[in-house]
Amino acid sequence: MGNCSCCLRAEECVLRRHAEATLPFAQATLGESALSEYDRELALGRVLRGNGGTGSPGFVEEAILDQVMTRGEIEELRKELLKVRPENAPAVSLDELCRFCRHYQGPADSPKRDR
Repeated sequence: MGNCSCCLRAEECVLRRHAEATLPFAQATLGESALSEYDRELALGRVLRGNGGTGSPGFVEEAILDQVMTRGEIEELRKELLKVRPENAPAVSLDELCRFCRHYQGPADSPKRDR
């Protein structure tokens, strides 16, 4: 597995594996044009959290427990993803799912990202 393109984490990130496994479920949910906006919002929340009904492993609960994302950041992520139109859903990337992760901020001598 490669490094996260957002933070260039040098070692393997466990959350990234969960995010990678969640990505196809998020793309499928965002691509579902038959859902109302409300149902789409609920379904995306279930996918991001992980839900046996969706089959998605989810990753946001682990991100909160590992203190790499706050509930507010997850809500902002969800709102940003909901702006994706169904025809553009396959273009949603892992970088978009991980954009708020602050698990690693680069080597000690690099400038820190603003959070």
